[in-house]
Amino acid sequence: MQKVEDNVLLTNQMDDMPDAWYGGSNTTGRGSNSTETFFLKNETTMDLAKAFFQARLFRIGYGYVLFTICFAGVCGNLLVFCVLTRKALRTSTTAVYLQVLALTDTLVLLTSIFRYKSYKVLLTEKDNTEAVFHLDAYIEVYVEPFFWIFLGVSSFVTLLLSTERYLAVKYPLTVKRTCTVHLVSVCIVAVVLIVTVITIPIFFSYEIRHILFHEIQTTIAYPTDFGIHQHYVCTYTHYVLPLVWYMFPWLLLAIVNTLLALHVRRSSRIRVGVPNVLNPNRNLSLLIILVVVVYMICNFPRCIISIMKLVDTNNSNCLKDTRTSNPSYSKTYLVSVVVANILNVLNSCVNIFVYCVVGTKFRKELRKLILCQPCHKHTTVLINNTIHVTLTRDTADSQPHSSSLPG
Repeated sequence: MQKVEDNVLLTNQMDDMPDAWYGGSNTTGRGSNSTETFFLKNETTMDLAKAFFQARLFRIGYGYVLFTICFAGVCGNLLVFCVLTRKALRTSTTAVYLQVLALTDTLVLLTSIFRYKSYKVLLTEKDNTEAVFHLDAYIEVYVEPFFWIFLGVSSFVTLLLSTERYLAVKYPLTVKRTCTVHLVSVCIVAVVLIVTVITIPIFFSYEIRHILFHEIQTTIAYPTDFGIHQHYVCTYTHYVLPLVWYMFPWLLLAIVNTLLALHVRRSSRIRVGVPNVLNPNRNLSLLIILVVVVYMICNFPRCIISIMKLVDTNNSNCLKDTRTSNPSYSKTYLVSVVVANILNVLNSCVNIFVYCVVGTKFRKELRKLILCQPCHKHTTVLINNTIHVTLTRDTADSQPHSSSLPG
């Protein structure tokens, strides 16, 4: 058993926020299991007023607000997945993208509940104390890396979805021949593998250690030698994570979505010489444009904070001893980080509203699912005194293949 001195505080290297978690009278951060009393004893870490402000801020933001968002988002995404797997909507490549997006968003929300300690709003003060000293470290070491995987997959699947729609609008005949469900599945698997490979260093940055803290046996997430190596801290956490997970997808989606919007505007009429015939797939393109716009709005604050951290060399973890440093943050910065993280998670919840507003077929199938109506209806016909029961497809199935989507 290892005993840790009271003045050792390990900082979180994988996020741009200080991790003094709320919950009763106890708070804990990645790499440290400590009580609020421990923070208050160490006046060099943060002053008394800021400690209480941070605890209240995290409890309200990451507790009540984020837990409500995650719970509602999980229910909404599961409902979206059930609707998109109905026979009237599941036959296209876009539907495959949206199904995967709904699943990954659900996993982002579930891991967010643990990563941001939102589940602690359901615990009593005694249970929270037990979680601080025995559970949080395992969540931070083994669950948090999967949060980054699911978040990355969600972002890049959104990028694939927007890119495919742009190509379908610009090169409709070519995409119709070459873009198959099998090809889409291969692209999604490739994204999952690439994101997982990029995330591998996170799995080896911290380890579980059992220590004595104020004569209490506790478990902490302790940085490994790899986790405190200068190349990992300065290169991976300082540049790779913010660039690959936030700024790179945001910029690419901004470019592709702008091109898609311009081509949709140009191709709003599908028949040359028949100007009054509207494009039947325009709603689908509009739906995807709105999904990307929501993504960009929700992730914009997170991108700004990442840029600020990149250019702020004074608070760079690269210049400090990661075992003992704990940079001081202003209240404004703390509030902005909490809001940015909540918006980042909120992005995984709101697609169902976009589908309902724009997708007429989605609304129709959602209503049938809620009312427990089948995808087909039976028609009884009397021919020559013999009753024949025929299976009739819904009108959505009689539409063109590309339009049997939420749009």
